[in-house]
Amino acid sequence: MAGERRQGTFLDDKESAEALVAMLPNAQRALYESFKSLSLESAFPNRKMVVYNLLGGKATDVEVITFGDILLDRINGPRIEIQHSRGGMELTPVPQQYRGRALFLQVPQHFELKWKGKQTPRDEVHFVPHYAVLIKTRSREGLQVDGDTYCVTLNKFRERHPDVPIEY
Repeated sequence: MAGERRQGTFLDDKESAEALVAMLPNAQRALYESFKSLSLESAFPNRKMVVYNLLGGKATDVEVITFGDILLDRINGPRIEIQHSRGGMELTPVPQQYRGRALFLQVPQHFELKWKGKQTPRDEVHFVPHYAVLIKTRSREGLQVDGDTYCVTLNKFRERHPDVPIEY
C-alpha cells in the first residue's frame, strides 16, 4: 500500500513538508522546487534583512524587510509578520514567493521559539523572542551568482556591498 494514507493518521515529517509545498499554485511550486539553496536564518522583532538582485556584480532592486510579531494558533500554526517598503505580509509554514521575486520565505516546519535576554543601557534585562525563518533561493548567497535574488542580514549586506546606501 505504498503511497496510500489512512485517514486520520499523522503524516511523517517528509510527507508534511511535501504537503506544505503542494499547497503552492503549480507555477510557484515548480519554481520553488527548481531552487537549490535553502537556508535557516535567525530572526526576531525589528530584525532587518535585505532582499536584492545581483546584476553585473552589483546589488540592484534593494529592499529592506523588517521582522515583526509572531502569531500562533492551533489552526493556522505559527505566522510571522514582516514589513517591507510597500506594506506587509505574514510568513507561514507554506512557502511564499516574496513579491514576485526569485525568493521564497517561510516559517520552518519545526518551529522553535526562544526568549533571549538583552542588556539595556540602564542595566536591565529585556527578553526578546527569537525564531527562525527559511529562505529559499536559486543559489547560495555566498556564490553571488549574477541574476539571482538573495535575502541576507543587514550587516552581511553592508559588508558585501558597502557602496550601496540602505534606507531603513
